[in-house]
Amino acid sequence: MKLRSLFLMIISFFLIQFTSSVELFAQFWKSEPDIEYTRADTNSRKTKPITLIDNPTANILSRIDLVKTGSLFKKDVPVLKREVEFGLRLYNEGGVIGSITVGIMEKLMFGFSYGGRNLLGQGEALVNDAPGINLRYVVYPESGNTPGFALGFDSQGYGIFFPKLKRYQNKSKGVYVTASKNLDVTRDSGIGLHGGINYSLEDKDRDDDLNFFCGATVRVEKNLILLWEYDFATNDNEGEALGSGKGYMNAAIKAFISKRFAIEFDIKNLLKNNKTIEDVLTPALNRELKILYYEQLN
Repeated sequence: MKLRSLFLMIISFFLIQFTSSVELFAQFWKSEPDIEYTRADTNSRKTKPITLIDNPTANILSRIDLVKTGSLFKKDVPVLKREVEFGLRLYNEGGVIGSITVGIMEKLMFGFSYGGRNLLGQGEALVNDAPGINLRYVVYPESGNTPGFALGFDSQGYGIFFPKLKRYQNKSKGVYVTASKNLDVTRDSGIGLHGGINYSLEDKDRDDDLNFFCGATVRVEKNLILLWEYDFATNDNEGEALGSGKGYMNAAIKAFISKRFAIEFDIKNLLKNNKTIEDVLTPALNRELKILYYEQLN
């Protein structure tokens, strides 16, 4: 009952923010008909990722940019820039997850995902029980020396799905709050620091504690990014948990082949935080591949 009430409160919050964002967007749409629309700064895809490897950041795929009007006396006016990310994740045992994430309003992002294992290779295809839903609202945008803060909900877990425990190898984040701070070092390099707290709804393993996570991104070159994250997995170390108490540490390298296309190679569970469950040894250190494509909506 308590979880249901919390979930309803989160959904109500998102609906309220969605309504206010629609009104704001309508004002922008009507107020400045003569605007020089410019393409979004594609560097934001590289400097402000919406996820690390599995963990969310406080960044989203939409923002307000200041652009010049097309009138004789030019002035800066706010214009909403929105993007969509198409993702394909390939993981162990022929697993595939496809996802679409859209920046729909100034501070609001929505996405969904679906997949399963044995979709590649031999054997019967085993699809996940339900699609994943992802909502994120920026409570406080990043500015100056202050990090950005976001509130979100994500029902998509990663790795093998265990039907008996109603959970993924890596639990979905559920309800979460996250913070991000991005710093430019040079024109083509920079770092990002991220951290958060979450409460997963995957609790059939009798471990429903609050969880914490953190991570960092390092842009070493214009089109090359290193990623690192650590999930403390405090909600995955008791009862029938799959974790052995070490937490999940992951690392990755992401390369932008073009402005819209990126490939990411992940090495996951570096600490081998796993144990035998249901007479099956859950995957220890494993590798994944992501293919990402970005498109601007306006």
